[in-house]
Amino acid sequence: ASSVKWVSWLYISDNKIGDAGLEAMSNALQSHRGLRTLEIGFNNITSQGTQFLVNSLWGYTSLAYLHLDNNKIGDQGASQLATV
Repeated sequence: ASSVKWVSWLYISDNKIGDAGLEAMSNALQSHRGLRTLEIGFNNITSQGTQFLVNSLWGYTSLAYLHLDNNKIGDQGASQLATV
C-alpha cells in the first residue's frame, strides 16, 4: 500500500472549519513539515485559532504562502502570526 509522505499545497478555504478545525489541522501540520502553501480563507477562524496555528508553525521553514483572508483573526491574531 502506498502512503502520502508529504503535501506541498493544502487548500481548504470556505469550509467553515472554525477554531476547532484549525486546532486539529495544526496538530497534523506538526508532522508534515513540507507544506509550502496553506489556503484557509473563509473558515470562521478567530485569534484563538491563529494561536493553534502559530504554535504548530514554530521552526516551520518550508511554508512560503499563508492565505487567511475573510476570517475573524483581528489585530490579536495578526500580531500572533507576526511572531512566526
